[in-house]
Amino acid sequence: MRKETINKKAERLSAKLPPLTEAQTKYAIRHSCDHKALLRGGNELYCLECGCKFKPKFGKDKCPHCGTKYTVEKSRRVSWKKEIFVFNIITTKEDLQIIRSFYIHQYTCPMHPAQYKIYEVSQWFIDGDRNEAAIARPRKPLTRYIDGFNYDKDMKLQRKNYYTYYGSFHGFSSYFVTGCVYPYVRLLPIVERNGAYRQLFEQCTHSPHYIIEKLLSDNTFESLVKCGRIDILNTLREDEICNFLPQIRLAVRHNYYPADFQLWTDTICMARDLGYDTMSPKYILPKDLTAMHDLFVRKQNEQRRREEIRRCKVKKEEFLKRCSKFFGVCIVSDDIEIKPLKSYEEFIDEGEKMHHCVATYFGRPGSLILSAREKGKRLATIELDTKNFNVVQCRGACNQVPEKYDFLIDLFNRNKRLFKRANKNA
Repeated sequence: MRKETINKKAERLSAKLPPLTEAQTKYAIRHSCDHKALLRGGNELYCLECGCKFKPKFGKDKCPHCGTKYTVEKSRRVSWKKEIFVFNIITTKEDLQIIRSFYIHQYTCPMHPAQYKIYEVSQWFIDGDRNEAAIARPRKPLTRYIDGFNYDKDMKLQRKNYYTYYGSFHGFSSYFVTGCVYPYVRLLPIVERNGAYRQLFEQCTHSPHYIIEKLLSDNTFESLVKCGRIDILNTLREDEICNFLPQIRLAVRHNYYPADFQLWTDTICMARDLGYDTMSPKYILPKDLTAMHDLFVRKQNEQRRREEIRRCKVKKEEFLKRCSKFFGVCIVSDDIEIKPLKSYEEFIDEGEKMHHCVATYFGRPGSLILSAREKGKRLATIELDTKNFNVVQCRGACNQVPEKYDFLIDLFNRNKRLFKRANKNA
């Protein structure tokens, strides 16, 4: 007898799935949705669940009329507002793991009881061999909004084609937010064997679709779940886990919990760049992570400074060979003096005092940098083209146009011959 395909089985089992019970509906509304009380000024709150008005009491965050636990929202709105929340039911039928996803539409308005509409939007089926099928409502064309489903049409099988709805949101794991999971969870034996348990779907920030798919396909994900390191799965991306896998195994083995995962991964990257042993607990699992991070930062800065000094030595030889012939040239008019910058230290000093990036121009081929000053006060920094000795740019403090721009350009043009003569006599 021909074996039934998973698509046919999913369609057959989908028709047998029961609608939400009253208990499931109450749980979904209570635990999936945000319940708020509106503060519209003064000292009165409007419960958006039952629509009643009351005065808050210190130490209590429950509505005295309906008993709903609320969070305070400051707003002056008087119209209806729609919000969408996700509710998941994880169950099994025959040899298939099923995740049913529901969208809860919450409508709230001050002085009116909240209204709810619940729509089932997808049913995801997967077996122990990772064969999967998706039955979902069709989506509206050319939309990727979370509420882009067409609720007027029935759910149907989504084909495994890259250019269709199923291919765009394969397994739904990359599209659906985590949402709330109904506490009565039924799992396939192979999914339980790979580490799944009821509380996992509450502890892990990933969607149930992603968790089950990874437990059946990714050994690293399975190992971290079984070791209880949900913090790593919640904090690091999939590519980061692959990149730092040896260090993660070391942290699990030594029962190490970083206070800041971003700081920890930065420390590992710096240790790699500096040539340290990234499998040594001394450097990768320090007692004081901040101190180790700061140590590597200082060493990296020292390395950069040494590299910069080395590059500057090479640039300095080229700079002196090309520009030393102009060092004796100086244009003077009244209290204004224009002369070349002669060393890397002068470039640094000019950039710091003028608040611009002239230090990066040190050693630039075909360029000569001049500093214009009046009674020792810096007016502008001038760049020349050493081929024709024309002014490329003339910048004041913070790269602004200097006050005496026209005068400085005219003064230089009248004395340009001094630089041409120095270049010819070299």
